[in-house]
Amino acid sequence: INNCLIKKTCLMREAHYQKEESRTRQGSEAFDGFIIIKPGFLSLGDEVYKELIDSGFQIISTKEKTLTRAEAEAIYEMHRGKMFFDELVGYMSGGESVGIEVKSPYEGHEEAIDAVNEIKQRFRKYSIDKTRNVLHSSDSHENVIRESAIYFR
Repeated sequence: INNCLIKKTCLMREAHYQKEESRTRQGSEAFDGFIIIKPGFLSLGDEVYKELIDSGFQIISTKEKTLTRAEAEAIYEMHRGKMFFDELVGYMSGGESVGIEVKSPYEGHEEAIDAVNEIKQRFRKYSIDKTRNVLHSSDSHENVIRESAIYFR
């Protein structure tokens, strides 16, 4: 895996193709976390996947795509009207990203979201600014379901 020298890193490719081929929606209980590796940071995909797996998460589905402006606006709807909204939407719709649905090893949704946030914090050191950082993660179970549905449609 460490010798993979192609565009997509090995772990990302393996997870993407295995999960995308067999992807079936089993309702919201099939996953309890949603993460996006943001544009410009796909080269950190192996590290993100490793952190998720080492933390006990199971990768349920992945999808690489460029969000449309409308999709980015829908995902970040709760920020509409804030000063950074247009910059964030432009950034998120400006390049390839990877959406990841995960199942956590935890009982409650809050614990799963907290664990994802801990992983997100580990990647802050790579951030360019508050908008251009490595990971987006949903902040509630309702947003996990809503944002994932937008990304994977």
